Amino acid sequence: MFVAPNRTLIAGLTIDEVCESGLWGRTYIYGEIDAGRLRAVKFGGLTRILPEDFAAWLASAPAIVPSSPTTIPADRSSGDSGELIGHAA
Repeated sequence: MFVAPNRTLIAGLTIDEVCESGLWGRTYIYGEIDAGRLRAVKFGGLTRILPEDFAAWLASAPAIVPSSPTTIPADRSSGDSGELIGHAA
């Protein structure tokens, strides 16, 4: 369970806490809920996101796949054989 600073044990994260934790906007978070990608629960009129649902949503984000290295064509006048871009030498 999530324990916010200066609070007792709570049932879940508020929408504002989720937004602040990743600098997302409320519209984006509600869009994720509406699309079924982020599970939210209601306690009366309060909307909460359980920590395990928040963690699962974060884990489901697509990974960034590195692109293949790009080679700059050789400068034929200088005899340069080309330079590899995108990866440390």
